[in-house]
Amino acid sequence: MKQRTLFLLVAVACVMALTSCSDSTAEQRASRRYNAEGNELYAADRYKDAEAAYTKAVSSDPANMEAKYNLAMSMIRQAGAGESGKKLLDDARKILTEVMENSSTDTLLASKAAYNIGNMAYNVEQWDPAIAAYKQSLRFNPDDDQARDNLRLAQLKKENQDQDQNQDQNQDQNKDQNKDQEQNKDQNQDQNQNQNQDKKDEKQPQQPQPQSGLSDENAEKILKAMENEEAATRRRVQEAEKRKANSAGRRVVTNPW
Repeated sequence: MKQRTLFLLVAVACVMALTSCSDSTAEQRASRRYNAEGNELYAADRYKDAEAAYTKAVSSDPANMEAKYNLAMSMIRQAGAGESGKKLLDDARKILTEVMENSSTDTLLASKAAYNIGNMAYNVEQWDPAIAAYKQSLRFNPDDDQARDNLRLAQLKKENQDQDQNQDQNQDQNKDQNKDQEQNKDQNQDQNQNQNQDKKDEKQPQQPQPQSGLSDENAEKILKAMENEEAATRRRVQEAEKRKANSAGRRVVTNPW
C-alpha cells in the first residue's frame, strides 16, 4: 500500500513537471510567433501594429530579449515631435538598456542595443552619452565598424563643441577685460580733469572784491567840504544884499508915483 501511494505521488510530480514544461514551451512558441508577426508588420512600415505584436511576444515570454529589442525599435520608428514622441523615445531607451544589460549570452544583440542607444543620444547632440554607448557596443562586438565610425564622429562633435565653448568663454573674458579697461580709462580721465582743474584754479589770480560804501575818514572830509562851501555861499549872498541896500539909500527919486 505504501509503495503504491509513493508511486502515485511520483507520477503526479512527473505529470506536474511535464505540464509545467509543456506550458513554458507553449509560451515561448507563442512569443516567437508574435515576434515573427511583428517583424512582418515592421517590414511593411506598420510600426504601430508591429509594436502591438511585439508587446504580445514580450507578455508571452518576458525573457525574450529579441522581442524586447524589436519592441524598442518599433517605438523609435513611431517617435515624432512633442511630448508623445519624447515619451516613446524614453520608453525605448529603457527597454534597450534592459536588453543590453541582460543579453550577456547574446553579445550581438547586446551590441545592437548599445549601438542604438548611442544613435538616440547622437541625434539630440548628447555627445558624452553617445560616446559611452558606442564604446559599450564595441566591447560587445569589437568588429562592428559602423559603431566605430559613429564613435569617431561623436568624438569629433564633442571636440568641436568644447572648442566653441572655450572660444565663447574667451570672448566673454575679453569683453569683461575690455569693459574694465574702459571703465578704468574713464576713471583716469575724470581724475586727470579734476587735477587739471585744481591746478588751473590755483594759478588763477584772485579778483579784488569791490568795496561797498565810504570809510569814516572820507565821509568826514566830504561833509566838512560841503559845510565850507555852504558857508562861503552864505557869505556871498549876505555881501550882495548889503551892497544892494547901500545902493538903494543913495538913489534920488525925481518923479513920485
